[in-house]
Amino acid sequence: MRAHPIPLPYYRHIVKPYPKINLIDECDFIPTKNPVILCHGLFGFHVIGPQSFKFLQLNYWRGITDTLERNGCSVYSTSVGSVSSIKSRAERLHAYLEKNFANQEGGLDCRYLISHIPNKSYQVKSLATIATPHRGSPFMDFVKDTLGVGEIESYIKREHQDNIIRQVDQEYYEKLKEKSPKLYHQIIKWLDAPAFANLTREYCEQFNKVTLDDPSVYYSSYAACIDMKFFAPLAFSYYIVRRMEGDNDGLVSIYSAKWGDFIGAVDCDHWDLVPSKMRQISDVFKQKPFKHINFYLTVVRNLALKGF
Repeated sequence: MRAHPIPLPYYRHIVKPYPKINLIDECDFIPTKNPVILCHGLFGFHVIGPQSFKFLQLNYWRGITDTLERNGCSVYSTSVGSVSSIKSRAERLHAYLEKNFANQEGGLDCRYLISHIPNKSYQVKSLATIATPHRGSPFMDFVKDTLGVGEIESYIKREHQDNIIRQVDQEYYEKLKEKSPKLYHQIIKWLDAPAFANLTREYCEQFNKVTLDDPSVYYSSYAACIDMKFFAPLAFSYYIVRRMEGDNDGLVSIYSAKWGDFIGAVDCDHWDLVPSKMRQISDVFKQKPFKHINFYLTVVRNLALKGF
């Protein structure tokens, strides 16, 4: 197994204190002055299902968009490639935002857009990231080293226009490009996608070196963590991430989710922050369901209190 360029300590028995977030109710909500753009992450979408049968459709932001709009916010939800590269997702997001001025809730795609796409006709004023793996994920490293999914070498051969690694170290890029790709089963090749390589710690280390924060943008971040049971759906990945980086939500550690002004963490797993169908699976293993709508109300109100 290839070691991470910056060795990380083992946190198996160490629990570090972090700010806990108190969720608000609608009566305490304050809307933002600017539009709110909701940007999904890996495997995300806008709406899936037949247009003719609305009751069969699944809306990624179900309940969240309606609640924010009902309380005075102008809300837009975007759709980018669910497993595309950061670069291609950011470009698609940019095309959408050309028509909107926005506060953004997103992740690595939004950071790429802010830092690498010039001559924008809109002004990004703030970016709130939620359980975003800014420093990559040990679980993605495990999948890469075990199955070959998310190999940086293969990614470079597919995504020739991604300059992130080449900007950092041309010699490093050439070395990777010359490597022979692993021979792995055809089904693994079929399952692989650019987004997986973008979530390895190796790639994110290079990404962060060249994706510098814009001083005119307010960056804030939120994390999630939970003491997960052995039989929970995300238990396997949870214990891999916990061994390497400590408290996490089953996929993303608090260490990796911190970026800019770290507001704190909520007690839930990663699936609690995504579509309702995934939350329903996750809720089976909890005594009390996570109040996801209240969480997003809290995130947006925090932006409003900052003047956005």
